[in-house]
Amino acid sequence: MAVQRAEQLGIECVWLRLFTPYGPFEAPTRLVPSAIRAALRRVSLTLQSPNEERDFLAVADAVDAMARAAWVPLPNLAIINLSSGRTTNVASLAALIFDCAGVEPRWEESGPAPPGGETLARSSGMNRRAREWLGWIPRLDLNTGIKQAIAWWKEQSS
Repeated sequence: MAVQRAEQLGIECVWLRLFTPYGPFEAPTRLVPSAIRAALRRVSLTLQSPNEERDFLAVADAVDAMARAAWVPLPNLAIINLSSGRTTNVASLAALIFDCAGVEPRWEESGPAPPGGETLARSSGMNRRAREWLGWIPRLDLNTGIKQAIAWWKEQSS
């Protein structure tokens, strides 16, 4: 639909595919904020699918790539992955969050997802086009991005 509408309007269509962004202002029910809040409260976290793998990207890096895409000439109908290029399983992410918060990791696995709530076992993206076309690479590694997210959540709760 986006391609058809762009053609009708005579404008370019560029599709930016974000892979699991996290950071400030994220809904508190999402994975990263849930884990941060559990760590800061020193309570156990419930993980639905601890072995699922995701490509986590700090929202600051996603915004940087989007800004570049707005100003760099791109081929029409370009599809660009905004991703770190690395996968991390959910349990490892939870452990990292608890570790960065200085708390012993505590999580438990819940039952399977409710019908219609299933997700992919693995989701990651190659960011080659973003590097080549936008001159973009993620600045924040997962450890640094998580520390910044923890600091933001601490500030919100004070």
